[in-house]
Amino acid sequence: MNTPGASFSQSLRGYDDNWEVGTQVARVGAAYRFPIIPLYYNSNATAPFYLQQIFGELFYEGGEAWGAEPGRGDPARWLNALGAEINGSVTVFRFFDVAPGVGVAYAPQRAVRATEDDPYPSNDDDQKWVIYLSVKGSVNF
Repeated sequence: MNTPGASFSQSLRGYDDNWEVGTQVARVGAAYRFPIIPLYYNSNATAPFYLQQIFGELFYEGGEAWGAEPGRGDPARWLNALGAEINGSVTVFRFFDVAPGVGVAYAPQRAVRATEDDPYPSNDDDQKWVIYLSVKGSVNF
């Protein structure tokens, strides 16, 4: 079976899904998470959620895909992404721990793409910054 990429999503923060394709993929990541504000607050005894804390994360992710079908674009290369996130630890319905948040990632190898407003973009860093939403499992310190 000829698959244009991995059969599951292997994206790096800052890049779209299947930015690079191949039948094999290698990926590494490192993150430093740290508490910012301890909240431990429930605005109402009957409210279905409990706010625990706000925490930050600094991260690095890198990866490479190889083994693409012949004639499918440039050879794969190591991609890098650096960034930061702010998340809030929340317990919903006493048993569902989640940490929704917002992050920003810088992807140095992300190609600058033409848009309808700018068909001939300069080679600046504007399109290499990505803002995204995230939802993680519970994080306790």
